[in-house]
Amino acid sequence: MNGLTKQEFDRLAAAMRARKRQLMEEIRRGLERAGEEGYAKLLGDTSDAGDQSVADLLRDVQQAE
Repeated sequence: MNGLTKQEFDRLAAAMRARKRQLMEEIRRGLERAGEEGYAKLLGDTSDAGDQSVADLLRDVQQAE
């Protein structure tokens, strides 16, 4: 197997960036709906460290506003 071409890599990277933006927006909207209390419930037992760090950041930004 030869790996990805530059064009394939660029398309994959762009798709991943778009998906990341989409997921972060979904988390932000969820946090707005859930408020502080729902933060832990929103993440639940299925979160990983990355999910939690994004939720922490969004919560902190929301509190700063």
